[in-house]
Amino acid sequence: MSIASPLPTRLFLVGLCVLATSCVSVRLQETLDDYRETISRLEDRLAANPEDVEALRALGVIYMRTNNPGRAHAYLSEAHARDAEDPEVLFYLGLASESIGEQQAALRLYERYPEVSRLSPYRRLLKARYRWVVRKVARAEMQENIRKTDDQLATAPDVIAVFPLTYQGSDSLYTLLGRGLAEILMLDLGSVRSLRVVERVRLQALRDELALAQSPYVDSTTAPRMGRWLGAGRMVGGAYNVLAGDRLLRLDAELVAVETGQVEAFEDRSGALERVFLLEKELVFNLIDEMGIELTPEERERIETIPTQNLQAFLAFSRGVRAEDAGSFEEALGHYRRAGELDPGFGAAGEYLEGVEGVGEAGSSTEEALDHAIEATTPTGTTIDLVGDRTQSLNEGIGSHFVPGQDAREPPVEPPPLIARPPPPPNRGGN
Repeated sequence: MSIASPLPTRLFLVGLCVLATSCVSVRLQETLDDYRETISRLEDRLAANPEDVEALRALGVIYMRTNNPGRAHAYLSEAHARDAEDPEVLFYLGLASESIGEQQAALRLYERYPEVSRLSPYRRLLKARYRWVVRKVARAEMQENIRKTDDQLATAPDVIAVFPLTYQGSDSLYTLLGRGLAEILMLDLGSVRSLRVVERVRLQALRDELALAQSPYVDSTTAPRMGRWLGAGRMVGGAYNVLAGDRLLRLDAELVAVETGQVEAFEDRSGALERVFLLEKELVFNLIDEMGIELTPEERERIETIPTQNLQAFLAFSRGVRAEDAGSFEEALGHYRRAGELDPGFGAAGEYLEGVEGVGEAGSSTEEALDHAIEATTPTGTTIDLVGDRTQSLNEGIGSHFVPGQDAREPPVEPPPLIARPPPPPNRGGN
């Protein structure tokens, strides 16, 4: 079952925008009364069959759309307990979980997006929401870790953090090359099964927190403490320079053991700029050797793969990484798309493009994510018509439901029970 804004409602809004000559943000306020006939039918269905997943799901969606997340969570949890594969339930239960403060439970639901068919609109919605919420969770985690003492923080030797490389040159064209290089380093090291690479979103959350707090720990001499905040046993950082006249790239890097502070330097790797990935691959293999890891033939083959031969495509990719880190998803979308156009075989550009699609619309508040979901999904022939009764109610008294403004929803109000036997409390541990 998918939901779309009713056509009469959209036409009504367009008309109002034209009459007013200015329409920046308009939202129709939805109430339980708008769904009175649908609710009545759903009550009858649940009375006859308390295991009716479709009815439970539809009631949950109604309560989310009418700003009753607690009640929505109860119904959607029941639906999820009976059908854990339903992508619509995953998405709306995730929104309900967020709304009642259960961020980790929401993340566990959203992170299942790879299991959803690419033909389903909910795959993109789930993925976009996952990428948004994981940023919030990472920020909260870093805020908490920074307040902890060293003995309260644990590191793992198989966890490695890769920081963006610092540019030491003057040609602004290559300023962001270090972002892309660090990203490819992360992808290559992530190919090693015995290593766990710190997600870039967690790394960026830490960098953001340090910048916001104007913390002295930004200094490179305190890298071990930053590693503890990230839970990393090892850290990789470094610098690069591009001699534009000779198109020569110089790459220097360090591997830091967080607990001991031991530093292994990999300095003065130089070569033609067009051979940037050969230098990067050489560095990866040196890092792996230093860590004493023996690669399988499959791991070695994956690392040896050159992502692109097109330097301009890689620079566009690097700009996309920077924009995504800054939360500018539309800008990142443009850069990743450009990288793919310059080199259609650049697989990472395509994957990152898919990763940021829809994040701008499905991100931010749960209300905005809900609005986008309603717009992005269309009816699929379900026997439950959430649109019909809503449209009928609008036609009967649409003026009373029109509310301008960015956030015009009513405060959450838990309604009285609408069915004789409400579903039992959800098993929160299963979400």
